[in-house]
Amino acid sequence: MDNLRVIENFLSDRELRCRLIETCIAIPAEKRLFQSHPTVHVDWRWEFLSKALDCLIPRLSTLQKRFDGAKMLATSAGVLKSSAVTSLDALLKSQEALLCQCELARVLGKVFENLAKRLETCHCHERVWAARMPYTTRAKKLTQETGAAKCVWKTRMGPWFAAVGLDEFLNSIQTCSSDMLQQLLDDVPGPVRAGLLEALQGLRQCAHEALTEKFGFWRHVPWSALGGY
Repeated sequence: MDNLRVIENFLSDRELRCRLIETCIAIPAEKRLFQSHPTVHVDWRWEFLSKALDCLIPRLSTLQKRFDGAKMLATSAGVLKSSAVTSLDALLKSQEALLCQCELARVLGKVFENLAKRLETCHCHERVWAARMPYTTRAKKLTQETGAAKCVWKTRMGPWFAAVGLDEFLNSIQTCSSDMLQQLLDDVPGPVRAGLLEALQGLRQCAHEALTEKFGFWRHVPWSALGGY
């Protein structure tokens, strides 16, 4: 998480982005990536992490290829001082697997979001609530199909979570991946890939252990009893 904040601290500074474009990037398409940057929040909370990484990862790939800390700090009057530049320079030089780690973190964020969205639905109308459309449109569709403006069971997914949802969620943490992550791994030389795969699996395991502990109370009465309904 600290590594992501180093990247965000740099990208959130408009003057540093302009300097990056001026000194390190020549390709117009890559320059456009840094002409603007939306404010994102680097945090594990729902809808924070994956959205931040959706924004940061395309820029990080270019930063790894083009960023040059010496060029960024060199001026005709001497050498500039910028903790944001030196911190990013040190990070990019020391973390060769950073892009893979960020992509795994993005995928983990998507797993969290999928669970939260599922818990906001109901068994009887999950298809309607899970549709990709504004809430008002989904509510209108529910009324058209059922004659009711809302369902009393919406957000009452505790029994499902106790019976099967928790195990499904924890299993997803251990197995989650993406096409981009697989492509990044395929591009890594064989001897390096083995160590990287081990490190990524370690991240999954760490997340699994932390979440197993946090949701441990669902294994005990009265919470576990909900699964009988």
